[in-house]
Amino acid sequence: MNVGKAILRVLRVFGIIILIPVVLVLLVLLIGFITDLSVTPQWKQAQQESQDYFSKIKTQRYSSGVSFAILDANAWDYYDRAVKKTSAGLSAGNLSIATLTKEGEPFDIKLAERLTQTSAPALALLDSGAACTYCAIPYEYEKGMTMPIPNYIGLQNLAKLGVIRGRLEMTRGKPRAAAESYARVMKMGADIGGGGEALIGRMVGIVIGQIALKQIAADLAQFDLPSILSLENTISQLESDWPSPNTSLECEIQVYFLPGLSGWNGSSQYFTALSQRVPHPGLVGKIQAQGVLSALSWRSFFSCRKGLLDGLRPNIAFAHQARTLQGKSWEEGKAWLEQLSAEWKRAAQRRDPAFFILPNISRMSKRFYQYLNAMRVLKAALALRKNHGVSRKEPEFLPSLEGFHDRANGQPLHLIPAPSGKGIRLYSVGLNLKDDGGEGSPKPLGWVQDQDKDDIWIDVP
Repeated sequence: MNVGKAILRVLRVFGIIILIPVVLVLLVLLIGFITDLSVTPQWKQAQQESQDYFSKIKTQRYSSGVSFAILDANAWDYYDRAVKKTSAGLSAGNLSIATLTKEGEPFDIKLAERLTQTSAPALALLDSGAACTYCAIPYEYEKGMTMPIPNYIGLQNLAKLGVIRGRLEMTRGKPRAAAESYARVMKMGADIGGGGEALIGRMVGIVIGQIALKQIAADLAQFDLPSILSLENTISQLESDWPSPNTSLECEIQVYFLPGLSGWNGSSQYFTALSQRVPHPGLVGKIQAQGVLSALSWRSFFSCRKGLLDGLRPNIAFAHQARTLQGKSWEEGKAWLEQLSAEWKRAAQRRDPAFFILPNISRMSKRFYQYLNAMRVLKAALALRKNHGVSRKEPEFLPSLEGFHDRANGQPLHLIPAPSGKGIRLYSVGLNLKDDGGEGSPKPLGWVQDQDKDDIWIDVP
């Protein structure tokens, strides 16, 4: 009898121990549910704003403004078809592309000839795309994390094909044809970056642009005056409005408020993220995830809705501010980025759920400004080649020309004698905003991050 009572007593204690956390969890969920209800008007407004935002951007057309774009059609239709052709017919060609674009390797003319011949249909489609006046990529934003993305690797290979064709034209003594090939690739990069608001698209556009930019720098001494004028004009047009990754921040945020993705209380997209790590989380897994999200939202009274509203909506204001930075220097963009980083840091310290889904665009933003700096340096280098008769003893003429100031700090670009003793070195102070005497990457228009010396330079013969 005493043993039975003792067992009952133990079971009662264990029951209480188990019951307490269950009650606490239920209390947390109840408080969260009530708070969810209390912010319903703000939540509905955020969802409507999100729907309006995506309805708007799905009708946008990006226009780079390049003068040789004369076909009133969507460039994406041509690029997409070109990539499908290269993907279907170039299984072995991809190896050839890698061989012909490997830095430091000799250019195999016969291999390039064979590759450009077999890729003629894809290159013709690239040319048609570059001739189009606008680009609009049909992103399915409403699918959120499960949104299909274009074949970005195929697009980069298509860009490399265009550059290989240009190199081949240069070896044949056709600098104007080569300049046109490089210009088309640069325009393609702007189209891919600006053809939608997807952040990854912005970055792929920059990568494509860099493929052409570096080859133009490598061939700088071989261009004649007409090709120099053509390239200078193209770079000037593209540089003025190259799509910034900073302006994609709003897209990355607004997707979490779409009714079809956010669900009743904003946790649906979190579950999507979870399902990508755990293929079938099941009911228990979803309940656990909901409990974790509610716990992380304790500052918002355990409400996922309020947590998202408090954590994400303020950053939409930063995204709007980013649009005012178009055409501004890195020095001004850096100040904006520091404000945004400080906000993210505070969110991280608070362990806000929103922090875990906010894209950290700091590195991407730096890559963008590095690319702008490189474009400006190359454009100025082309101007130097155009004005090759100006005395090298009077380098002050360049800062006096409108449009050739450093995109890093708005100050004049720097000119010094080239270390090789031939020609001059033209450079930007880079993202550290310090004059490092033209030292940075070991390669022209290259970029190093988080190093003492990061000047972006090119040697002009």
